[in-house]
This record gives sequence, C-alpha cells and structure tokens, in this order.
Amino acid sequence: MKSKVLSFLWVLLLLTQVSQAAFASNLIDEPKSCLKNLKFPCAVRAIEDGQSLSLNGFEINFSSGTNLLLASQQKLQLLDGKIWLRGGNEIEVTTGSVHFIVNGDIWIEELKGERVFVRNMDGRLKVSSALTEIEQQIPVGFENWYALLNTKGALQQGVLKTIEPRRFLTDWSKISHLSKSQVIESVQAYKEKWKGNVEASAQLYQEVVNRQLASVQELELEKARRAREKEAQQAKLREMYRSRFEDR
Repeated sequence: MKSKVLSFLWVLLLLTQVSQAAFASNLIDEPKSCLKNLKFPCAVRAIEDGQSLSLNGFEINFSSGTNLLLASQQKLQLLDGKIWLRGGNEIEVTTGSVHFIVNGDIWIEELKGERVFVRNMDGRLKVSSALTEIEQQIPVGFENWYALLNTKGALQQGVLKTIEPRRFLTDWSKISHLSKSQVIESVQAYKEKWKGNVEASAQLYQEVVNRQLASVQELELEKARRAREKEAQQAKLREMYRSRFEDR
C-alpha cells in the first residue's frame, strides 16, 4: 500500500513540474493564418506538448505531433496524436468513421490509424459510427477504445473500464499547463468525481446483471414448466393407449 502511495505522489510531482513548463510556441496552421481568421477547413499541427487552442467556448490541448482538421468551430477531425478537450459547448470529433459528441473534460487519442482511445474525465461523451447503428455513452470516470473491424463497418471495441490513475496522470502531465495549485485541485476533484461515478455505475451494472439473471431464471422456469406439461401429455397418451389395449 505504501509503495502505491509513493508511486502516486511521484507521478503527481512530475505532473506539477511539467505543468509549469513553457508551452507558448505557435501552432502551425494551413492555409496560413486560417486559425486567426477562422477560415475553414483549417489544418492544425502541434510541434510541442502542452500547446493549446481556444475556440468557441472550449479549449483543445495538444500533445507534440498531433494533427487535426477543423471543419468548423463545432467540428474537428483528429488525424493522429492526443487531445484534451475542455469546455461547456458541445462539439463533434471524428476519427476515421468513429464519431464522438462531447462536452466537458474529455481525452481522445488516435492510435496510429488503428484505434481511438477515449477517457471521460468529467463531461459527456457519446460514441457512434458512421457505418453502424451502434451508439454508446461513456460514463464519467471510464475509458475505452474503438476501431473499425472491416470495410463493412463492424465496430470493434474494448471492455469499458475505470480510468487507470497512473497512466492517466502520466499522459496528462505531458500536455497540462495548469499551475501547481490548479493541478492539485484538479486531481482531487477527479478522484472524488470518479469514485462516486464508479460506485454508481457499479450499482447500475449490478442491477443490469440482476435483471439478466432474473430473465435467465424465468426462461429456465418456463422451460421446466413446458417439460412437465410435455411429460404429463405423454403420460396421458400412454395411459389412454394402455386402457384401449386392455379393453380389447
């Protein structure tokens, strides 16, 4: 237990140190000045961790080498890299044929054109595919990955699970530009928010499991009832044939 606490504190210290680093380098946009003039579509590339862009009520924080295409102030396509989105306005993020409708505090990571990894840190995150009818909500405090399995649009996905704190802090530290006090405040807020939502989601999951078990029990009871009825009918037929044979 002590080692886990020390590991968490070490990562938190790393996070506070990196978060205070300079991140003011300019983003590269194409066509030139499309960000300044709000001309779309606008291609954007980050050349350093921690660069950020404020647009239409939300903020995009970039990892180094991230490329995205702004289709409008409400729609963007993540081509590769990692982004941390913050804000109250709803926006649409596309990676390949997987779509995300988000607001609040969301992490999206494009994994070399094969998968997209998402975390709902503290917001609303809806997942859908342009080629399928699948639509899902990812609760606060949970993460998952998605990928298109084939050209027919079958959506492959991982197992929905709670956000892994150590990996999250390591990723977040590279692009966070909050002050030390803001970092500590944010980490504590995340921990409390995730704890409550994980407990609530666990209860909801248990209720779903209980309903599924009840349905299975009902099916088994119905199956047993039909078996008894069939056996009773067969016994009645055997008795009828026996009575006819004895009457001859």
